[in-house]
Amino acid sequence: MDFVPRIPDEIDHPVTWERIKQWLDTCVTSSGHALCRERILDRVIPTRLIRIPQEFEALHLCSTEDIDDRATIKYAALSHCWGTEKVPFKTTRANLSDMRTRIPFDALGKTFQDAVESCCRLGLEYLWIDSLCIIQDDNDDWTHQASIMGGIYSECVLNIVAASSERGQ
Repeated sequence: MDFVPRIPDEIDHPVTWERIKQWLDTCVTSSGHALCRERILDRVIPTRLIRIPQEFEALHLCSTEDIDDRATIKYAALSHCWGTEKVPFKTTRANLSDMRTRIPFDALGKTFQDAVESCCRLGLEYLWIDSLCIIQDDNDDWTHQASIMGGIYSECVLNIVAASSERGQ
């Protein structure tokens, strides 16, 4: 197992996770939520996503161009404060190849770990986190990703917001 669940007991209850899964399913499949379905089928797809295998295997960064049916990708996006400290773990040109093979769960801060855990619990295979999915020292990549960031956040199936995280990770 690459990571260990650490969500607080009062939140980490099977009934809670099942209810959230039901809400997501309603948005994606219900005729009463046709607008949600349309947005999922016709939306901005990020260039890269973190793949979260459901068996708690190694996380890794994947190119969405390599995903067979891009139109049906369901991903969550993490909105978080970067904080005032330097982000300790991010994607750069130097580590991009390593990130495509494995993102060490222990290298992620608690906010990122909780986002990964939440996606896993909800059956979402993909997660977008800006500091990991954008190559931080590549101006061309950063400029392109910044231009579609509004679509990435507004058109994912779930936004995870870490509103009270002080250090960003």
